[in-house]
Amino acid sequence: MELKKNLILLFLFLIIIPLTLADMGPKPTMGFDFDFQSANITIQNGILLQCQDSECINSSPLQEVGPQRFECEETRCYALAYGFSPYQKLVINFSDKQRESNVFSEPTGMSGQYLVIVEPDILRVNTSIKSEDYSFIFALIITLVVELGIAYLFLFFKKLPKKILWSVLIANIITLSLFWGGYSILDSFAFLVLFILWWLIEAIIIPLEATIIYFSNNKEITFLQSLGLSALTNLGSIAIGYVIWMFFAVISIFIETI
Repeated sequence: MELKKNLILLFLFLIIIPLTLADMGPKPTMGFDFDFQSANITIQNGILLQCQDSECINSSPLQEVGPQRFECEETRCYALAYGFSPYQKLVINFSDKQRESNVFSEPTGMSGQYLVIVEPDILRVNTSIKSEDYSFIFALIITLVVELGIAYLFLFFKKLPKKILWSVLIANIITLSLFWGGYSILDSFAFLVLFILWWLIEAIIIPLEATIIYFSNNKEITFLQSLGLSALTNLGSIAIGYVIWMFFAVISIFIETI
Protein backbone atom coordinates (compact mmCIF):
# COMPACT_ATOMS: atom_id res chain seq x y z
CA MET A 1 0.00 0.00 0.00
CA GLU A 2 2.83 2.37 0.90
CA LEU A 3 4.58 1.68 -2.40
CA LYS A 4 1.37 2.35 -4.35
CA LYS A 5 0.93 5.64 -2.50
CA ASN A 6 4.51 6.61 -3.37
CA LEU A 7 3.93 5.75 -7.01
CA ILE A 8 0.86 8.00 -7.11
CA LEU A 9 2.89 10.86 -5.62
CA LEU A 10 5.66 10.26 -8.15
CA PHE A 11 3.14 10.31 -10.98
CA LEU A 12 1.74 13.65 -9.77
CA PHE A 13 5.24 15.12 -9.56
CA LEU A 14 6.05 13.86 -13.04
CA ILE A 15 3.02 15.77 -14.32
CA ILE A 16 3.51 18.96 -12.28
CA ILE A 17 7.27 19.45 -12.56
CA PRO A 18 7.47 19.67 -16.37
CA LEU A 19 4.63 22.20 -16.36
CA THR A 20 6.53 24.45 -13.96
CA LEU A 21 10.08 23.65 -15.14
CA ALA A 22 9.19 23.91 -18.82
CA ASP A 23 10.60 20.69 -20.28
CA MET A 24 14.12 19.44 -19.67
CA GLY A 25 14.56 17.74 -23.04
CA PRO A 26 17.22 18.77 -25.58
CA LYS A 27 16.44 22.09 -27.24
CA PRO A 28 17.97 23.54 -30.43
CA THR A 29 19.86 26.84 -30.21
CA MET A 30 21.07 29.60 -32.49
CA GLY A 31 23.91 32.04 -31.87
CA PHE A 32 24.34 35.28 -33.84
CA ASP A 33 27.64 37.19 -33.98
CA PHE A 34 27.41 40.65 -35.57
CA ASP A 35 30.04 42.24 -37.82
CA PHE A 36 29.39 45.99 -37.55
CA GLN A 37 31.98 46.87 -40.22
CA SER A 38 33.35 49.79 -38.17
CA ALA A 39 29.86 51.28 -37.66
CA ASN A 40 29.63 52.91 -34.21
CA ILE A 41 26.27 51.40 -33.23
CA THR A 42 24.99 48.83 -30.74
CA ILE A 43 22.06 46.42 -30.55
CA GLN A 44 19.10 47.62 -28.48
CA ASN A 45 16.70 44.70 -28.87
CA GLY A 46 15.16 42.54 -31.54
CA ILE A 47 12.93 39.65 -32.55
CA LEU A 48 13.50 36.38 -34.41
CA LEU A 49 10.67 35.74 -36.87
CA GLN A 50 9.58 32.14 -37.41
CA CYS A 51 8.64 31.63 -41.05
CA GLN A 52 6.87 28.75 -42.75
CA ASP A 53 8.01 29.68 -46.27
CA SER A 54 11.18 30.95 -47.93
CA GLU A 55 9.60 34.35 -48.54
CA CYS A 56 8.58 34.70 -44.88
CA ILE A 57 5.03 35.68 -45.84
CA ASN A 58 3.52 33.80 -42.91
CA SER A 59 5.59 34.62 -39.83
CA SER A 60 5.40 35.22 -36.10
CA PRO A 61 8.04 36.17 -33.49
CA LEU A 62 9.65 33.45 -31.40
CA GLN A 63 7.68 33.58 -28.15
CA GLU A 64 9.16 33.46 -24.67
CA VAL A 65 7.78 30.24 -23.17
CA GLY A 66 9.71 28.67 -20.29
CA PRO A 67 13.36 28.51 -21.38
CA GLN A 68 12.42 29.30 -24.98
CA ARG A 69 13.52 32.84 -25.81
CA PHE A 70 15.40 35.24 -28.08
CA GLU A 71 17.79 37.65 -26.35
CA CYS A 72 20.31 40.23 -27.49
CA GLU A 73 23.33 41.94 -25.98
CA GLU A 74 25.09 44.96 -27.48
CA THR A 75 27.00 42.93 -30.05
CA ARG A 76 25.32 39.52 -30.31
CA CYS A 77 22.05 37.62 -30.01
CA TYR A 78 21.04 34.14 -28.87
CA ALA A 79 17.96 31.96 -29.37
CA LEU A 80 16.80 28.78 -27.64
CA ALA A 81 13.58 27.04 -28.61
CA TYR A 82 11.52 23.89 -28.25
CA GLY A 83 11.67 23.82 -32.04
CA PHE A 84 12.42 26.35 -34.78
CA SER A 85 10.38 26.88 -37.94
CA PRO A 86 11.99 25.93 -41.29
CA TYR A 87 12.92 29.55 -42.05
CA GLN A 88 14.05 32.48 -39.91
CA LYS A 89 14.38 36.25 -40.18
CA LEU A 90 15.99 38.79 -37.85
CA VAL A 91 14.46 42.18 -37.04
CA ILE A 92 16.94 44.11 -34.91
CA ASN A 93 16.67 47.60 -33.42
CA PHE A 94 20.08 49.27 -33.33
CA SER A 95 21.05 52.51 -31.66
CA ASP A 96 20.57 54.34 -34.99
CA LYS A 97 17.62 52.51 -36.65
CA GLN A 98 15.89 49.20 -37.30
CA ARG A 99 17.27 46.69 -39.81
CA GLU A 100 15.84 43.43 -41.17
CA SER A 101 17.76 40.44 -42.44
CA ASN A 102 17.38 38.13 -45.38
CA VAL A 103 15.43 34.90 -44.79
CA PHE A 104 17.67 32.03 -43.71
CA SER A 105 17.21 28.38 -42.77
CA GLU A 106 17.05 26.85 -39.32
CA PRO A 107 20.17 24.97 -38.15
CA THR A 108 20.58 21.45 -39.51
CA GLY A 109 21.53 20.04 -36.10
CA MET A 110 20.71 20.92 -32.51
CA SER A 111 22.75 24.13 -32.71
CA GLY A 112 23.79 26.68 -35.30
CA GLN A 113 26.16 29.65 -35.28
CA TYR A 114 25.55 32.54 -37.67
CA LEU A 115 27.59 35.57 -38.74
CA VAL A 116 25.44 38.66 -39.32
CA ILE A 117 26.88 41.45 -41.47
CA VAL A 118 25.47 44.87 -40.54
CA GLU A 119 25.05 46.95 -43.70
CA PRO A 120 23.73 50.54 -43.88
CA ASP A 121 20.10 49.51 -44.33
CA ILE A 122 19.88 45.73 -44.00
CA LEU A 123 21.34 42.71 -42.26
CA ARG A 124 22.98 39.91 -44.18
CA VAL A 125 22.93 36.55 -42.40
CA ASN A 126 25.50 34.05 -43.61
CA THR A 127 24.80 30.33 -43.75
CA SER A 128 24.97 28.54 -40.43
CA ILE A 129 28.46 27.61 -39.34
CA LYS A 130 28.10 24.04 -38.16
CA SER A 131 29.48 23.57 -34.66
CA GLU A 132 30.29 20.36 -32.84
CA ASP A 133 27.33 19.21 -30.76
CA TYR A 134 28.37 17.46 -27.58
CA SER A 135 24.98 17.92 -25.93
CA PHE A 136 24.06 14.22 -26.19
CA ILE A 137 27.30 13.10 -24.51
CA PHE A 138 26.88 15.74 -21.79
CA ALA A 139 23.24 14.73 -21.24
CA LEU A 140 24.20 11.04 -21.14
CA ILE A 141 26.90 11.60 -18.49
CA ILE A 142 24.65 13.81 -16.32
CA THR A 143 21.72 11.40 -16.67
CA LEU A 144 23.79 8.35 -15.74
CA VAL A 145 25.39 10.05 -12.73
CA VAL A 146 22.04 11.31 -11.42
CA GLU A 147 19.93 8.23 -12.12
CA LEU A 148 22.52 5.69 -10.97
CA GLY A 149 22.94 7.68 -7.77
CA ILE A 150 19.19 7.71 -7.15
CA ALA A 151 18.97 4.01 -8.07
CA TYR A 152 21.73 3.17 -5.58
CA LEU A 153 19.85 4.92 -2.76
CA PHE A 154 16.63 3.14 -3.76
CA LEU A 155 18.34 -0.26 -3.72
CA PHE A 156 20.08 0.55 -0.42
CA PHE A 157 16.90 1.48 1.44
CA LYS A 158 14.92 -1.39 -0.12
CA LYS A 159 17.78 -3.81 0.70
CA LEU A 160 17.92 -5.04 -2.90
CA PRO A 161 21.05 -6.41 -4.68
CA LYS A 162 23.40 -3.67 -5.91
CA LYS A 163 24.07 -5.61 -9.13
CA ILE A 164 20.68 -4.31 -10.31
CA LEU A 165 22.56 -1.07 -11.07
CA TRP A 166 23.98 -2.70 -14.22
CA SER A 167 20.49 -3.14 -15.66
CA VAL A 168 19.66 0.48 -14.71
CA LEU A 169 22.77 1.58 -16.61
CA ILE A 170 21.80 -0.41 -19.72
CA ALA A 171 18.18 0.76 -19.56
CA ASN A 172 19.25 4.41 -19.32
CA ILE A 173 21.61 4.21 -22.29
CA ILE A 174 18.89 2.60 -24.43
CA THR A 175 16.05 4.93 -23.43
CA LEU A 176 18.09 8.15 -23.56
CA SER A 177 19.19 7.25 -27.09
CA LEU A 178 15.55 6.64 -28.08
CA PHE A 179 14.40 9.84 -26.37
CA TRP A 180 17.09 11.98 -28.01
CA GLY A 181 16.38 10.63 -31.47
CA GLY A 182 12.63 11.05 -30.98
CA TYR A 183 13.04 14.65 -29.86
CA SER A 184 15.20 15.46 -32.88
CA ILE A 185 12.35 14.26 -35.11
CA LEU A 186 9.69 16.16 -33.16
CA ASP A 187 11.55 19.44 -32.55
CA SER A 188 9.67 21.34 -35.30
CA PHE A 189 6.25 20.90 -33.64
CA ALA A 190 4.49 23.64 -31.72
CA PHE A 191 5.09 23.72 -27.96
CA LEU A 192 1.71 22.25 -26.88
CA VAL A 193 1.88 19.41 -29.40
CA LEU A 194 5.53 18.80 -28.55
CA PHE A 195 4.75 18.74 -24.82
CA ILE A 196 2.09 16.05 -25.35
CA LEU A 197 4.34 14.00 -27.64
CA TRP A 198 7.23 14.38 -25.19
CA TRP A 199 5.13 12.89 -22.41
CA LEU A 200 3.97 10.09 -24.67
CA ILE A 201 7.65 9.22 -25.13
CA GLU A 202 8.16 9.40 -21.36
CA ALA A 203 5.11 7.16 -20.87
CA ILE A 204 6.93 4.56 -22.99
CA ILE A 205 10.37 5.09 -21.43
CA ILE A 206 9.37 4.57 -17.78
CA PRO A 207 7.72 1.12 -18.25
CA LEU A 208 10.38 0.18 -20.82
CA GLU A 209 13.15 0.84 -18.30
CA ALA A 210 11.16 -1.03 -15.65
CA THR A 211 10.79 -4.02 -17.99
CA ILE A 212 14.52 -4.10 -18.79
CA ILE A 213 15.40 -3.87 -15.09
CA TYR A 214 12.89 -6.56 -14.12
CA PHE A 215 13.80 -9.18 -16.73
CA SER A 216 17.55 -8.54 -16.37
CA ASN A 217 17.60 -9.55 -12.73
CA ASN A 218 15.93 -12.98 -12.60
CA LYS A 219 13.02 -11.68 -10.53
CA GLU A 220 15.30 -10.41 -7.72
CA ILE A 221 13.20 -7.26 -7.92
CA THR A 222 9.43 -7.17 -8.43
CA PHE A 223 7.98 -5.42 -11.47
CA LEU A 224 6.23 -2.89 -9.20
CA GLN A 225 9.57 -2.09 -7.57
CA SER A 226 11.17 -1.80 -11.01
CA LEU A 227 8.41 0.60 -12.07
CA GLY A 228 8.89 2.68 -8.91
CA LEU A 229 12.65 2.73 -9.45
CA SER A 230 12.25 3.85 -13.08
CA ALA A 231 9.75 6.58 -12.17
CA LEU A 232 11.93 7.81 -9.29
CA THR A 233 15.11 8.02 -11.39
CA ASN A 234 13.29 9.86 -14.19
CA LEU A 235 11.78 12.32 -11.70
CA GLY A 236 15.20 12.95 -10.18
CA SER A 237 16.75 13.42 -13.62
CA ILE A 238 14.15 16.04 -14.54
CA ALA A 239 14.44 17.95 -11.25
CA ILE A 240 18.24 17.90 -11.02
CA GLY A 241 18.53 18.65 -14.73
CA TYR A 242 16.50 21.80 -14.16
CA VAL A 243 18.75 22.83 -11.24
CA ILE A 244 21.83 22.37 -13.45
CA TRP A 245 20.22 24.34 -16.28
CA MET A 246 19.31 27.16 -13.87
CA PHE A 247 22.85 27.18 -12.44
CA PHE A 248 24.44 27.67 -15.87
CA ALA A 249 21.77 30.25 -16.81
CA VAL A 250 22.56 32.31 -13.68
CA ILE A 251 26.32 32.01 -14.30
CA SER A 252 25.81 33.12 -17.90
CA ILE A 253 23.78 36.16 -16.84
CA PHE A 254 26.39 37.01 -14.19
CA ILE A 255 29.23 36.84 -16.74
CA GLU A 256 27.30 39.03 -19.17
CA THR A 257 26.87 41.75 -16.52
CA ILE A 258 30.59 41.94 -15.71
